[in-house]
Amino acid sequence: MNGLVKNSAKESLGMLTDSIFLTLRNAMNTGDPATIKEAEEQSRKNIKGLQYERWNHAHGCRRWFNMARDTSNDKIRSVYKMGEKPKE
Repeated sequence: MNGLVKNSAKESLGMLTDSIFLTLRNAMNTGDPATIKEAEEQSRKNIKGLQYERWNHAHGCRRWFNMARDTSNDKIRSVYKMGEKPKE
């Protein structure tokens, strides 16, 4: 069971790294300095608590989705489609 948890944590960290990279790359593609700066500052923040994030399944279906995640313990509260409201 511990191996499964470690693999899941590594996969989640990889997804987060990919998400940060994609956010910065997309901001840089706009060419707008303000958008780039905002994306850089957001990627540096390590805010503890419930965060509403947009993710891209880069190594699978490549679709975007939303996630409500508690960053203090990495528990995922809900996953929901783009354009939907978070499930409470």
